[in-house]
Amino acid sequence: MSAQSAKSTVTPIDTSVNESATEEVEEAAAAATEDTLGELEDRLRQTADSLKESARALGDLASLQIQQRPLAAIGVAFLAGLAAARMLRR
Repeated sequence: MSAQSAKSTVTPIDTSVNESATEEVEEAAAAATEDTLGELEDRLRQTADSLKESARALGDLASLQIQQRPLAAIGVAFLAGLAAARMLRR
């Protein structure tokens, strides 16, 4: 067998092996990416749920404070409005 014929036999095998390895790496990367995206989606949902619960609790607390001290709530709202107006004038 000559060197040229050996080379012509090995080159297609080498190309086939490289293509197969590339496909395996691409498939593994795609699977890992999908897994990571799934985990990130789960974490994002959990964080969003936690933030919703915190906002709801804060709203409930504010509502309770307004019911217990309506004049203080009006005063705080008035002062916050004054402060916002002064900042917006500048």
